[in-house]
Order: sequence, then C-alpha cells, then structure tokens
Amino acid sequence: MRLMQSGLSPYRVEKILGIPAATLRGWLRRGRKPPATHWEPRPSPETAYVLGVLLGDGCVIHKRNGTCFIRLVAVDYEFVYEFSRNLAATLGKPTKKPYKIRRKESQRDLWAVSYGSKAFYSWYKPLHDAVVRGNVDALKQYVEVEHNKEIVRKFLRGLFDSDGSHYCRPLSPGKLSYIRFYNTNKVLVLYVQYLLQRYFSICSRIYEDRYGKRQGHKVCYVLTIYPQPYVKRFLAEIGFTIVRKQRGGRWSPAPNP
Repeated sequence: MRLMQSGLSPYRVEKILGIPAATLRGWLRRGRKPPATHWEPRPSPETAYVLGVLLGDGCVIHKRNGTCFIRLVAVDYEFVYEFSRNLAATLGKPTKKPYKIRRKESQRDLWAVSYGSKAFYSWYKPLHDAVVRGNVDALKQYVEVEHNKEIVRKFLRGLFDSDGSHYCRPLSPGKLSYIRFYNTNKVLVLYVQYLLQRYFSICSRIYEDRYGKRQGHKVCYVLTIYPQPYVKRFLAEIGFTIVRKQRGGRWSPAPNP
C-alpha cells in the first residue's frame, strides 16, 4: 500500500512484490490492508517439494528496499526447472524457464531461477527459523498431511535433490551403491530418517562427519541408506529429479561408523 501511495503503479508494485496488479488495485480501491502476513499455501506435493529444496540449496532473500525473492542456483537444469515448476504452482504463477550463469572455462555453468513474492517470504521465514531452532512442528503441517504418501515423497525428493548423493560401482556384481543426505541441522536429519522409515520402510544410519564435508564451521550430519534393498527402494519410490544422481556417481567406500 505504501508503495502505491508513493506514486508507483500497481503493475510496477506487482513486479516488486509478486502480488497480482488486479489484487493491488482492489486493496487500493477498498482501502484494505494487504494480507501478506496471513497468506499461506495449500498443502500439496508442489509445496512440499519447494520446502524440501529451500531447506537445502534454495534460499529466500529480503532486500533493504522491501522486495523479497525465492531463488535457486544449481548446475543441473532439470533440478532448477523442477523447482521452478513446483514454485510456480504454489504461487499460482506461470512457470519461468531457468537462465544460465556462465562461469570460467574450468567450471561448469550454473542455472538459476527466481520469483518475487513478499507473501511467500512472510509465510516461509518463520517456518524456516523454527526448523533452524530444532522445531519441525510447523513443517509437519505441510509434509505429513493426513498421511499423504505422495506429499512426503515430494518433500524428501526436494531435500535429496538439494543435499543428497548417490554413489555406485557400475562394474561390480549387483551394482553396489549407497545414498547419502548431508545437513548441519541434526533435528532435520532425524526427521528425514523418521519419514523414510515411517512411510517407505527404508532404514538408514546417521553419523557426524567432523573431518569431511562441512558447511562453514558447522558439523555436518550424514544420513546413509545402505544396503542394496533399501537403496533400490529409495530409487524406485522416491528417487532423484537429477538424472546423474538417479544413475549414480563416482564410488567411494561406504562409511562404517
């Protein structure tokens, strides 16, 4: 409202905040307060996937001028496009195609997509902060919806697309492989372990990777899915959007903490 009252057109404010111009004109005409702080998405597989990615590689940004963005930058086009498709469905907007970020010859190019929405930011930020503090109760309202297995599957896929990996030895008998999930939030890793066991009967182990993969000065917690029956079940029932992860990458010995 303040932006429009300062002289900006509803179309311009739509570009900044991600709120439809028709809605903005209605608020201005009727003098209503924008309900950004009261908006929340409908629990759905698309919303669950977005949450999984945002708790991994994705991010929300609040700039000093009040604009808010949801953004993902990654090396895999199919991952960024899948995030864009699900986020667009959550926001009720057209799907954007990822754009390329070129880097040095020795580095792979990146793909990125971003959407503007202050309403989404106002809803998501408290939920994210609660998860960081170790409280997943608010998250459960969008993941474990009437024990809907498809919503749980999409949430886990979003997390594993972001912070998961799949290692395999193609020439070995039976194609031995294992799957890992990395995160610095122990409560979130434990919640992932619970969801895998509760909804898909997939067993896993968790250990602290104090000397390996790290994020800043924080200790990474690693969830490992192994042996093969659980790996095959994960790939069949949850899987990765990213083709190279679904197929499996370079082999390194599975840990035995």
